Amino acid sequence: MTSRQMEQQVQRIMACVLERTRQHFEDELGIAFLATTTLSEGKIDALTLRNLTAIISVGGPVSILAAFSFDRSLAAFLLEVETAGLSLTEDERPQFLLDTVAETINIVLGHSTADLTEAGNPVVLSAPMVLEDGGRLHRPKGAVFTCVSHQTAHGQLDVDFILPRHLFNDNLIAN
Repeated sequence: MTSRQMEQQVQRIMACVLERTRQHFEDELGIAFLATTTLSEGKIDALTLRNLTAIISVGGPVSILAAFSFDRSLAAFLLEVETAGLSLTEDERPQFLLDTVAETINIVLGHSTADLTEAGNPVVLSAPMVLEDGGRLHRPKGAVFTCVSHQTAHGQLDVDFILPRHLFNDNLIAN
């Protein structure tokens, strides 16, 4: 695959994931994106991760990491939406919060696979992993970061695309 073809594949993946994110948040969860900011690739030296970050590896013709980084307030609102009608104990809430964040990215990227799969080139997703307590991810040489930040009435969501995939393990630690 030429570098131009790889770039086109990456752009296709990002556009699909961002559209499926918007659809899921607006149509399924009733959460509107009030403002969206894109930090272009090549100009980001470090990603600032929010309180809860769910990561999935997307494998196919091009492999990338997709990270959905949530403000705690947005994650808490998602928990309320997703568990409406259930009675959770205070002891259960922290685990359900992590599960809700993981399941949100799983749903978005799961729906994206149908759009991205090509004949003979299936898209494979890893299980989501959730990191807590934010932090910063510094860009190693050769990596490219793109961050699309969505402001909602309930907090911020950053959708980060990290490539090439092989430069990081599933905990976002540079290999």
